[in-house]
Parts: sequence; structure tokens; C-alpha cells
Amino acid sequence: MRLFHHRGALLRVAQLAIHLDRDVNAGLTLDRQQHLHPIWGLSPAQGAGGGGYDGFRGFLAELLGVQPEAVLSWDAQLTDVDPPRRLGRSQEFLAAPRLDNLCSCFGALKAMAAHPKGAQPAVIVLSDHEEVGSTSATGAVGAWLEQVLERITIANGGSRSRLLEALAGSMLASADMAHGIHPNYQDRHEPSHQVVLGGGPVIKHNVGGRYATDATTAAAFQIACDHAGVPFQDYSHRGDIPCGSTIGPLISAALSVDTVDVGMAQFSMHSARELMACADVQMMCDAFTAWMATGPARHRRT
Repeated sequence: MRLFHHRGALLRVAQLAIHLDRDVNAGLTLDRQQHLHPIWGLSPAQGAGGGGYDGFRGFLAELLGVQPEAVLSWDAQLTDVDPPRRLGRSQEFLAAPRLDNLCSCFGALKAMAAHPKGAQPAVIVLSDHEEVGSTSATGAVGAWLEQVLERITIANGGSRSRLLEALAGSMLASADMAHGIHPNYQDRHEPSHQVVLGGGPVIKHNVGGRYATDATTAAAFQIACDHAGVPFQDYSHRGDIPCGSTIGPLISAALSVDTVDVGMAQFSMHSARELMACADVQMMCDAFTAWMATGPARHRRT
């Protein structure tokens, strides 16, 4: 197996000109079969998919420095190659691809790096395939996480019984991004829970279980924010619009561990470039660091 990453601008999914789609303002509909072919060359074959299966095989072979016949199969993904940028009158915004959910991953890694040696055990999990349902060998629905935790426990002289005991006394913060109230679409938000960019970490609630937060875990995360000296916000989805979800309910059910769903407010979730407040990044890191440091036992005592 070989990893590959072409760092230059290579492909473009081009949108139809408005002159050829006069009804675009009535509602843009993209057909995943017909309208999302990436273009990477001038020939008709390349424009329709890059010269086909063997054409892409040849490109990968050249990129990896091997013969085409050595490339048997591949997993590839298109990403925005433009670098993240700060914008706004005071440079207060961060515009970047994949803030959902690389931003939360960054916060978890920063918190783990700050976790002192000899402190209570802490684990971070960066899961694959969350946006396509998490049903894979390494996704949150699978057995991978429980198996890894059990192997770590046994390697440190414990047992499965000890793992189950530890899980019963643990808490999980499921970190994903959150919807900040959009100034151009305020009617799409719950009027009583108007989450703002730059307002600190967001605790996400849903009575239908789309988020795993309950009263106990919400209070625990509030305590962590208090320890970090950062504000927090509460988010609830508008009742007449279907709510998204996270891996929080999936892992909470699989491991029977108390869970809080949290995030940072942003605009344009799942767009090629998303937008958030720069100030929320440091507040997120501080809150996650305090969450690891305070621990579930202290949360419950408080």
C-alpha cells in the first residue's frame, strides 16, 4: 500500500453558466450522476472523467514513480487546494476547506498534547467515514474502537472486565462543528438557541437522540468551560427541519458511555470552503484541554 497526495490544482467541477440556466435562482438542483464530473484535460475523454480507468491509473503510476501495471486499485478523494485564509475587517474570520471536522480534530490533538504525564488516562479518537454513515471497518458503527480500547487495557495488565468498569466511569465529548445563526437565513434557526460565531464552544441538544447530550454531560462540559475561562453556548435544531447527527450517539450506544455533543459555530457547513470565527479555535482548545484535565469523577462531584 502507498499513500499519495497531489498538492497542485488538478481538477475542477465546473458549474453551468447562468446564461444557460435562467431558473438557477428558483433553486439549484445538482444530479450526482450527471453534474459532478471533474474536468482535468481538454480532450473529450479527459473532460468526461480523465481518460477513464486506465487514464487515472497512468496518472497515479507517474505520481508514485511506478509502472502502471503495479497500480492495482486505489481510494482517492478530491479536496480544495486553496490555502486557508483569514478575512473580515479585523481578520476575525477563518475561511478554509473541511473545517467540519478537521477543526475539532485539531482541538482534540492540542488537548492531548497538553495532557500532563501521570494524569488520569485520556483517549482521543479520530474516526473515518462519519459523513457517509460510519458503517465501515474503521467507522464509529464498527467494533474497531472497542477492540482497540480492550487491547490497550490488556497490554497494560488489565482485563475486559476492567475496561467495562473504566467505561462506566468515563465521559465522552463527541466534537463536531455546529451551525451558527446565519444573518441571511435567520428563519432556519431555532429562535431560542441562536448560536453565534465567536461565542465559544457549543453544547448540542436534541430530544430525538440525534445528539447524545443529556443534563449530566451538558453540566460536565459547562464545568470544563468554567475551568478554562471560556463561554459556552447551547444549540437546539429547529423542530420543523430534520436534524443532522454525529458519531456521539453511535459510540455512546456501542460503549455505553456518557456522552456530550459539542462543536464550534460555523457558516456554510459542507461547502467547499467553510467559515468560522478565529477566536473560537483557541476557546475550543482551552475547553477540550480542561475537559481532559478535570475528568468525569470531578464533573460528577461538582
